[in-house]
Amino acid sequence: MANILLINSFYYPNIGGGAEVMVQIQAEEFLKRGHKVTILCTGKKTLPPYENNGITVYTIGLRNIYWPYRSKRKSIISRVIWHLLDSYNIMMKSAVNSMLVVLRPDFVYCHNLSGFSVAILDSLKKYSIPFAQVIHDQYWVCPSSDKFSNGKHCDSQCTSCKLFRLPHRRISKIAPVLIGVSDFIVQSYEQEGFFEGIPKHTVHNSRILNIDSAIKKQENSKLCFGFIGTISSSKGIEVLLESFVNSKTNSVLLIAGTGEEELLNELIIKYQSEAIKFIGYADSAKFYTQIDYLVIPSLWPDTFPTVAIESLYSGVPVIASRIGGLPEIVKHDINGLLFSPGEVKELSEIFNKIFNGYYNTKLWYDNSKKSVEEFSSISRMIEKYEDIRESVTNQQT
Repeated sequence: MANILLINSFYYPNIGGGAEVMVQIQAEEFLKRGHKVTILCTGKKTLPPYENNGITVYTIGLRNIYWPYRSKRKSIISRVIWHLLDSYNIMMKSAVNSMLVVLRPDFVYCHNLSGFSVAILDSLKKYSIPFAQVIHDQYWVCPSSDKFSNGKHCDSQCTSCKLFRLPHRRISKIAPVLIGVSDFIVQSYEQEGFFEGIPKHTVHNSRILNIDSAIKKQENSKLCFGFIGTISSSKGIEVLLESFVNSKTNSVLLIAGTGEEELLNELIIKYQSEAIKFIGYADSAKFYTQIDYLVIPSLWPDTFPTVAIESLYSGVPVIASRIGGLPEIVKHDINGLLFSPGEVKELSEIFNKIFNGYYNTKLWYDNSKKSVEEFSSISRMIEKYEDIRESVTNQQT
């Protein structure tokens, strides 16, 4: 059995997003398979190692001007300094060097490296430790990790991103293997010229979905569209609201979630009506029983959004932007529909056509759950990670 180390910016109970959820799932599954498993993450300060579900967690205090986990938005000067240090953080590299000497892992899965910086890959190379770089977002090409600026997705790196990411381009070439959580994210890095000349694999995230798809919305109620997630411009919330208002269908739109407070208040004032209801935070499993269709109107390329999988697994078709990893989940006119990002007129017409029975939506419902069953198989995901680990290890021995 192997001595496996997983490195990620945060770890339970500090859940910043889907990456932390997946790292915990993978760590606990590796442990079940008999491996020794250790986690290395960042924190406000260095902490004594602690046990979590049988896994030892080491926390390195971040050597930067602030710890970004759920911190209030900083000034632009503070953020520039933070990202400059994070471009190649020699202080974090030194701290990780010390940990590698102590832990002596057989293999390392590097996930999100924000805070650690990509400098730690040089550490792994120095000690000849085989590893895989797992990509969840656009961190390697964009300091904000989303390639989204001035209300739209960036087609390529801007000048500032190129400068901040000069070390990343070089270091990407020393990784023995790249694992992307979607075809989209792998292709995105290929187009930018990162991770050139190394093997690349797509391994879709998987998780157990505890959703009761047998509970359905009452058939005699109004047709209901829904949105659940962060309320932000990059998620296309304004596009959704404007499209729904323009459609003038006798239906309901439920908006669940929290986010940018100023934007949310503006939208409530502008759009709230009997047909549009802002309900704040909602339990996702319960939310899917209240709607007929989930709408994901993203303007930025979500890498592999779990919300689409959850909705389909619960038996609710999805209407989504044709962007990022969404087309790998939502199949046009099979388990929902895809539309051009930001196109209010196109989405509005979709609402009208669904309301007027234009599509064979029974097919969508029939296909919904079975179309995402692959993504509820954790063993499938872990077996692919194991195969990649064995391949890399064999090549370096």
